[in-house]
Amino acid sequence: MQPTRGFTLQWHITDRCNLHCTHCYRDEKMQDLPFEQLIRIADTLMEGLTVLKVTPCFALSGGEPFLRQDLFDLVHYLHSKGVTQVLLETNGTLITPHVIERLNEFTPPITTIQVSLDGSIPSVNDPIRGEGAFEKAVSGLISVIAGTPLKTTISYTFHAQNKSDIPSIIALGEKLGVDTLYLTRLVPIGKGKAMDAVLTPEETGEVLAYLHQRNQELSRIGTPHIVENRCLFHLTDPEEAVRRYKNREERLGNACAVASSTFTVLADGTAVPCRRLPIPLGSLLEQSFLDIWFKNDVLWDFRRRQPLLKGKCQSCKYLQYNGLCNGGAACIAYAFSNDYNTPDPQCWYNPEDSR
Repeated sequence: MQPTRGFTLQWHITDRCNLHCTHCYRDEKMQDLPFEQLIRIADTLMEGLTVLKVTPCFALSGGEPFLRQDLFDLVHYLHSKGVTQVLLETNGTLITPHVIERLNEFTPPITTIQVSLDGSIPSVNDPIRGEGAFEKAVSGLISVIAGTPLKTTISYTFHAQNKSDIPSIIALGEKLGVDTLYLTRLVPIGKGKAMDAVLTPEETGEVLAYLHQRNQELSRIGTPHIVENRCLFHLTDPEEAVRRYKNREERLGNACAVASSTFTVLADGTAVPCRRLPIPLGSLLEQSFLDIWFKNDVLWDFRRRQPLLKGKCQSCKYLQYNGLCNGGAACIAYAFSNDYNTPDPQCWYNPEDSR
């Protein structure tokens, strides 16, 4: 039987990084694993994903993945095991001519480079990501666009310190010719707890509505595409979101993908539901992927999340569309209340208003 659906495996292959971003999710540093243990993890992941009959996309991240000298050895090994989609998530500052050569050598299975920026100019980006980070990241992105056939994505974490720069980061994406813009909300964990920059529900609604409007405009001219299959986007155009849901088209809005189509591995082999939901599920050096996937209570909570949801979510009319929202971003709820079944604290929809 052929694989029937996609599955994203986010693997933080190193915890080392050459930047010190103010919103970094890391609490404490982990020791990187030797290559032989990465291979052990890769084997249990591939065995399990084969059983699940899914088509995996390995998103190799960090820290900064280009700091691992054996990065491309791991890519080669994954390809030998049948992996045809590898996404590299990088800060872009270490993309040299030699890296460009290696990227071309391993295309496929590498399909996409995602570069993190948090501002469209140095004065916005660098207070968050570090002095000089903007120029190096943009230079690296330009090198990938000019020197490889790879798809490119700008990843942008928005919050109170940079939300006014969102129109400009979209314009920069257009100018550079990137394929995708991935704008995500700040999750206040790790260093991000101290930022005090989380947007209010009303501000969040304004940002997502703007992104939806701009994506409609951009779709008429081509690229870049703004990713909208994310929590709460359905509230920007509910009728359209429900129509797409019923017709099984590309989602406008989406429920959290934990325990359904995503899984995360940290640099020491610890499995977590999502990098922004840092609840240890077990170690892939001690347990198989399938044991964790099928036997962990947290993952089963997410698979039956609807009846477990609390507060206003239980009276929300969108709950009938299973998978369209299901409580919104569990990671943000957990960061605020230590309970992933509480409502997304940035949701601006009030079920009482629709009665």
